[in-house]
This record gives sequence, structure tokens and C-alpha cells, in this order.
Amino acid sequence: MGTTNIDITEENPEVVALSEQTEVIVSPVEDSPVMVTVEVPDVSASEEVIEVVIQDSPPIQVIISESVVGSGGVPDITDIPLTVTRVYAEVISALKAVRAINSTEVVLGNESTFPDAKILGISLSSGVIGFSGELIIFGVLKDLSFNFPVNDLLYLGASGSITNVPPAGVAFSTTIGHSLGVGEIFINITDPIEL
Repeated sequence: MGTTNIDITEENPEVVALSEQTEVIVSPVEDSPVMVTVEVPDVSASEEVIEVVIQDSPPIQVIISESVVGSGGVPDITDIPLTVTRVYAEVISALKAVRAINSTEVVLGNESTFPDAKILGISLSSGVIGFSGELIIFGVLKDLSFNFPVNDLLYLGASGSITNVPPAGVAFSTTIGHSLGVGEIFINITDPIEL
């Protein structure tokens, strides 16, 4: 399990062949436009090419490290969750559905009103007021506590919980995603529906 750093600029382009078990992380290091092509070999047949174009951005640093990839050696986009970081405006436990109260802060979601049920993401860690926590907004979330039957729809429950019990006796229903089986759920949050 190693990590290789490669600096790529317009003056110093590099083409890197990656193994089927790689993860590419792109981070800016200076100022100027750049285009990067990353080739990932397909173990079954021909090569697959992932092209990353970053316009009006600095040169980038490509960090290559071992990771799990999809079939054929090409990373499965659903295995790369989208996340954002927000400040907790109240005490929030890990794996809770949260809503934005402004552009930087979140609180627990609930089913009472449309704004309360408009979920931004799922907290990945517990924190107190002022804690800067990461939220998953789309993609696969893995945790051993998930024990939902495969393909069950998942909903916003009481106090930001995630449940597979369809909502009843509440004002709004928000679908959080669906279960991928024991230990995994797929986050795909929809707008609240009035009941």
C-alpha cells in the first residue's frame, strides 16, 4: 500500500499507467491551466481512459494510492462519495441526516416542515456546536451498524435518524437513499414530499 506523488504542469506533463487497484486524488499546487489524462487498464479487454479536464486552474498534483475499483479496473463512481464540510450548529451524532440553516451551518433534520425535511447530507462523525464535520451528500456509505434488507428504501426518521420504515403521521417524507445490504447504504437524497 504505497502512495506516489506526481507533479504535472504544462511544462512537465506526465502520462502515468495505473494498475487496476488505484485511486487518483487531484489537488492544486500553483497557478495556470492544465489537462490531465489518466489511463486505467481494463483487465478483461481494451484500455479504459478517464480524462480529467481542469480549466482555468493551477497545475495539479496527482496522488496515486491503492483503492477498490469497479469492474474492469475502472473506478466505480458510486464508490467515490461526494462530501461537503459544514459547521454543526447543535450537537450531532454520526450517521444523522442534517439540513442547512445557512451556507455554513447544519442541524438535525426532521419531518415537521419542508425546510426541516430538506436534507443536505448525512453526518460522518459526531460533534459539538462549532465542530466542522464532513457530510456525505451522494454515494456509498459504509458502516457496520447498517442492517437494512438489500434494496429497501431509506427515509428521514425522527431526530435525523435513517430508517427503512415508510413515514406515517408526519408532515413530510424525505427519501435518503436505499440499502445495498448489511453494512452499506447508497445516499441519494430527494426533496421532501408532503404527506
